[in-house]
Amino acid sequence: MSASRVDSLSPAPKNSSSPAPSGSAFSALGRLAGPAFFPLALIARVPLGMLTIGSITFVVSTTGSYTAGGIAAALVGVGSAIGSPLAGAISDARGQRGVLLALSLLHVISLALLLFFGFTEGAQFAQSDATTAAPWMTWLSALLAGATCAQVGPMSRSRWVGLTNGRTTQGRELNAALGYESTVDEITFALGPAIVGIVAAPITPWMPLVISGIITAILVPAFAMHRTALAAPRREKGQVAAKWTMRQRVGVALASITMVGLGTIFGSTASGTLAFADEHGIASGGGLIYAALGSVSALTALSVVAWPASFTFTSRWLAAAIVLVPATLFLQFADNVVLVVIALACIGLPIGPILVTMFAFGNTVTPQGRLGFVMGLLASGITIGTSIGNSLAGYFADTIGYTASYQIALVAAFVILAAAACAVLTSRHYSKPQSA
Repeated sequence: MSASRVDSLSPAPKNSSSPAPSGSAFSALGRLAGPAFFPLALIARVPLGMLTIGSITFVVSTTGSYTAGGIAAALVGVGSAIGSPLAGAISDARGQRGVLLALSLLHVISLALLLFFGFTEGAQFAQSDATTAAPWMTWLSALLAGATCAQVGPMSRSRWVGLTNGRTTQGRELNAALGYESTVDEITFALGPAIVGIVAAPITPWMPLVISGIITAILVPAFAMHRTALAAPRREKGQVAAKWTMRQRVGVALASITMVGLGTIFGSTASGTLAFADEHGIASGGGLIYAALGSVSALTALSVVAWPASFTFTSRWLAAAIVLVPATLFLQFADNVVLVVIALACIGLPIGPILVTMFAFGNTVTPQGRLGFVMGLLASGITIGTSIGNSLAGYFADTIGYTASYQIALVAAFVILAAAACAVLTSRHYSKPQSA
């Protein structure tokens, strides 16, 4: 199925259907979306990066229990995994603006509830038997906060599909846009926890959630009302979404499995690296060591725009997965800081291109009228996988050691390789990336 399948959906702004002017694919993005879009879309997604670590920091501070905080963080992930594809499906039918405006309001309310119940139930939990005074409403509020947090990344990707549709260099520009989006995601998921750490320690543990609410209340509506919202493909009134074919179902399923695998690698290497740093007497440096993975993957995501169009999506997928397996295998034998940094950087090399490829591939195999749902589904795969990786790696780090945590990443890499191989074997005729 060609990426031109979005032609029959709601039209993008006029400049998206015109021939592309000369210049690089990245410079074209600024002309398509306008300069204000980039800082707006960047900062508007920061609350998502703050939410998990902000929730666990706050709940632990009020309950005195890492278990209670861990459950709250896990429920944030569950809520996000449910809310992301659901919001995407609704935006496919009704457009992004109404969905984002509603989510911004609901999320602020959810954060207020989380703060309220966190304080009231937290004190009771800290002074009582955990089995009789579990902070149920706090956990429910965390679930709602995750479900209502605006998924700016997936919706931004949907806009780029519409903005680049019909242009003579559509393939290169869409690759550039998706590479940029993956890089921005890496930045915000590093920036979010950093903000929490900077604010929570010297001020108060609840302040990061307040800051997140303020950003959501101001910038998510601004993102909703930006002109690019009209570019996102949506069904016309009365139009029914196209039915799924078996090939499309298999393609989206394999891409989703890959995204869960990537999330598992993120979660397991993050927890494993923190345990590694603690075991080596540099606990405060665990985050900096782990940053090697995100930094490299952010850079390699941008490189995809230069890859030849003859290098098909499934071939890219398989090639990157083949590199990923030995990189995670190398991590198993890294026993000092330098080797761990090198191993994490090697893991980051193929992860950036895989992320870009999954969203581009998802665009080509999505039935007409379901793009928002699929973009949200793929994004939720990262969230689910990160929760899996964090929880398993944390358990193994406590009971066995950091090396067992890293083994989870190796298993996830093999899962990604298997999914890529299945994609090549079953989907040889998926669309090639379009040439310039």
